Amino acid sequence: MLVLCAVAAGAIAGAFASLGHLAWWLELFTHFRVQYAVWLTGCCIALLWLRRPALALAALALAASGVSSAYLSESAERRKALRALEDALLEFAGCVLV
Repeated sequence: MLVLCAVAAGAIAGAFASLGHLAWWLELFTHFRVQYAVWLTGCCIALLWLRRPALALAALALAASGVSSAYLSESAERRKALRALEDALLEFAGCVLV
């Protein structure tokens, strides 16, 4: 249950980050999108350990969407680093599904 609350917190924070253009206090969440992705990847690992593969895949999808949204809003240098992180997340998803 605690892991599900952690996934929900990461998802809500990511949603607030994507709505940052609407209000100044939502914009504060946009600075931590990569950290949300790392958080959700950790939750994915915990869910796999708890033998909840469907929920783990959902957490991983949320992490990948957070990285991709951060990728779209960053400079070229940061895009390269975010692309590497997104590739690593997708590779991890491939290992999970096998």
